[in-house]
Amino acid sequence: MLLAACADVEPQLDQIRSEHRQEVLLIRRIRERCMAAPAAPPEDSEPSSRSVPRTLATMEEPMRSVAAMFYAKIFPVAEIASILNLDLEEVADLLTEVRARLRGAGVIEPAHPVLPPAP
Repeated sequence: MLLAACADVEPQLDQIRSEHRQEVLLIRRIRERCMAAPAAPPEDSEPSSRSVPRTLATMEEPMRSVAAMFYAKIFPVAEIASILNLDLEEVADLLTEVRARLRGAGVIEPAHPVLPPAP
């Protein structure tokens, strides 16, 4: 998918002076290709099958793209919002849901440690 997206944008790169704009074009093309592919079916609940990439793959758009760009540290949050035509609140809400799903899948730790009940 990545190679195909690179091949798609290669003829246009010479026309774009800014390296940042070239990156944005490539990310948009990758996202278009990812959106055309269906989300992966949920994995079984075996601990060995749980992983961040597998869990992200089961998420719908634009949640999947927000998570991928945010956690890969490709762009700052404001740029992610601009690329995806979302406002900052929507990006924040999506990231909150991403974290909740990752915690629910057991692939990241809870935000606050769960304390045992008081005796």
